[in-house]
Amino acid sequence: MASSPYEKLLELAHQRALNGKGGLAASIAEMCLASQSGLTERELTLAFEILRLLVDKVEVKIRRHIADYLADRKDVPADLIQFLANDAITVAYPIILHSELLQEEDLLKIVIEQSARHRQAVAIRPYISSDVTDKLVEFDEAEVLTTLICNETAEISDTSMQALVDRSLEIEAYREPLAHRKEMTPNLAKRMYVWVGDALRDYIVHNFQIDPDTVSDSLNHAASDTPDDTAPKPTATLSEIKSPAPEDNQDGGHALLRFLNTGDISAFESAFAGRLNLSVQAMGVILYDSNFEALAIAAKAAGIAPEVFSEILCHLSGVRPADDYRASKEYCDAMDYFSGLDDAGATDMLDKWRETPGEVRGG
Repeated sequence: MASSPYEKLLELAHQRALNGKGGLAASIAEMCLASQSGLTERELTLAFEILRLLVDKVEVKIRRHIADYLADRKDVPADLIQFLANDAITVAYPIILHSELLQEEDLLKIVIEQSARHRQAVAIRPYISSDVTDKLVEFDEAEVLTTLICNETAEISDTSMQALVDRSLEIEAYREPLAHRKEMTPNLAKRMYVWVGDALRDYIVHNFQIDPDTVSDSLNHAASDTPDDTAPKPTATLSEIKSPAPEDNQDGGHALLRFLNTGDISAFESAFAGRLNLSVQAMGVILYDSNFEALAIAAKAAGIAPEVFSEILCHLSGVRPADDYRASKEYCDAMDYFSGLDDAGATDMLDKWRETPGEVRGG
């Protein structure tokens, strides 16, 4: 009869009791954790050695059971924790989220080699470093990055913050949590001001001491908003990325207007996106989910004539007859803003809306 936990452990190992390997592995994990188990250091080492031998041979349900037991322990062998952290996400989740034994290099390996669901777990983990968050940002997975931005304990570098702010043009879910992050700077807040809603604009104005009247001037010199030389830069300017056909350069956007006049909205969106080498999704955000400043910047960068911009504004407003909209303050403000934009400044701003260096989204 076994007289100690150690002897009981040997008995279990010898008999393969408790439903075979799976039951044995789970029993050993529980024994390791039991506060009253009385295992000596030598006995605990043996228990973990047996667990290592069995863990990759048992079913997922048992491995998850083991991971739950070991996630909060600080005396588990590093290779066992690393194995569980790189297992199926069902198993890995509690280890990634809670284990203090995972080092930064372990987390980077998980981010690079494992699935989006593993990266989601890393994004939830408290107090992840900027090196880890930089790598998460490189993967550009919206759900993962939304989680990361909402993780107030995560460190986010200046470079990644700029990339996330630029991506918030296209992904609305990023905007509010980004505005509330401790890493948000007045320059980045000013850039995001262009495409956020009124409530978030009010927050930016009051918390970053931004004068709305100065935003227009700063956008015309967008390059000066870059906080340092380490910030992400596009690999090419708009003109270098796409060389429009001659008629595109000379028609002032009247070809776009023909699509609108014939009711072919999809063709209008695609053609407009093509001129700017933006995704259709990003174009949709500019057209329908942003303030007039973003649309004006896009139109100016696309070489659209004032009269064509006027027609686009009237169409998007939905007000009929159009003359009623032309008499509105919103229309007048939009036209004034468009007229005051500098071509080079608008193009610079469009360049800054691109996702990351080395990757340009096409329409």
